[in-house]
Order: sequence, then C-alpha cells, then structure tokens
Amino acid sequence: MHFLQIWIQPRERGLTPSYTEWHPKPENAKASKVLVISPDGRDGSATIHQDADVYRIRLEPGQTITHDLKAGRGAWLQIAEGGLTLNGVALATGDGASTEQQGKLTLTATRKTEALLFDLK
Repeated sequence: MHFLQIWIQPRERGLTPSYTEWHPKPENAKASKVLVISPDGRDGSATIHQDADVYRIRLEPGQTITHDLKAGRGAWLQIAEGGLTLNGVALATGDGASTEQQGKLTLTATRKTEALLFDLK
C-alpha cells in the first residue's frame, strides 16, 4: 500500500479549515479517469478551495487516455504504482512530471498503473 500526502494551498487566506472525503461511485470503480477533487464538487468529487481538478488514473497495460490542458493552466502527473508514457516520455512508480504547455496529454500504460493527474491554475 502506498500513501501520497498532497498539499495544495487555498486560493485565499482566512478560510475556515475544512475536510472532505471522496467516495467513488460503483460505476466509477473501474473507470480509467475519474475526477476526485474539484472546486465545485462536480461529478461527485470532493471539494477544494482552489482552481484545481484532480483525477484518479487507473490503466491496464496498453490502455491510453488523454487530457486536454487549456492555456494558462499547468498539469502535474504523479505515478503511485506502475508505468506509463506521458506524450512518449517513460515514467514509473514514484515518478512525477509537469507541464504548463497547453495541448493534449496522452497517457499510455506500459504496466498496470495508478496515478494522480492534477490540472491547476
């Protein structure tokens, strides 16, 4: 079992501290890309006081997903377990990668993989 401790600063000072949990819906249990954290709680995600969307990625070997990164945003990908390529660059357990270049991110699993993808302002 791996634990990732992640800190994202709130968008403003003086907010009342809060805590939320994400509970996956049964229909999302095997989904390859699921929104788990967002500023507005959409799609059953946990909420955060920041312009950040966080996705859980689960891929089987050979499986590919994409994510469109819009102008003015950044992405961080953290590999919790497994291996994949991000736009052709190989990543493995414990690796992270970031970009601020808009466009399509293509993730293709080389092994069974779990990762987190952050889309941040």
